[in-house]
Amino acid sequence: MKSERSVGIDCLRAISIIWVLLYHFVPMQAFNRGTFGVLLFFIISGYCIAFSVETSQTAWHFYAKRLGRLLPALIVCGFLTTLFKILAPELVEPGRGLKWVHYVYTLIALPTLNVLQVNYNLPDGAYWSLQIEFQFYVFCFLMMALGLKHRLLALLCAVTIFRTLTT
Repeated sequence: MKSERSVGIDCLRAISIIWVLLYHFVPMQAFNRGTFGVLLFFIISGYCIAFSVETSQTAWHFYAKRLGRLLPALIVCGFLTTLFKILAPELVEPGRGLKWVHYVYTLIALPTLNVLQVNYNLPDGAYWSLQIEFQFYVFCFLMMALGLKHRLLALLCAVTIFRTLTT
C-alpha cells in the first residue's frame, strides 16, 4: 500500500515547528517573528485538509477523521500541561494556573466551539491555534453538509479575505 505522506510537506511542517520553537526559546532577532512558523503550519494544514474533504463521503465522516487526528494529541498534551501546572505551580506565571475541570472541559469546548458558552481556561496560551483549527473544521463541515463541497475553496478564500479585512 502506497503511503499518502509527502516528504516535502513533512519537511515544511518541521521547518514551521522549528521556527516556532526558536522564536520561543532562542532570543535572537532573526527569530522574532514566531507567527511566520504558525502561518506556515496553517497553510500546510489547509492544504492537507483539502485532501481530507475530497476523500470524505459525508460531512460527519470528514469531522470524525479530523477529530481522530487532533483529539489524541489534545488529550495527551492537555493532560501533561495541566499536570505540570498543578505539580509545579511555582514555575507557572501568576494567573496562568489551571484546574482539572478546565482541562476536561477543553476536550468538549474545542471540538464544539464552546457551544455551551462556559467560561474556561485553555491548558496554555499556545492552544489558541487549536481553536482556529476547529473553527476551520466546523466551517468545512457546514459547507459539506450544505452540499457546497465543490465550492469549498472559493468559500474559504472569501471568508479568509473577509476576516483579514475585518480583523
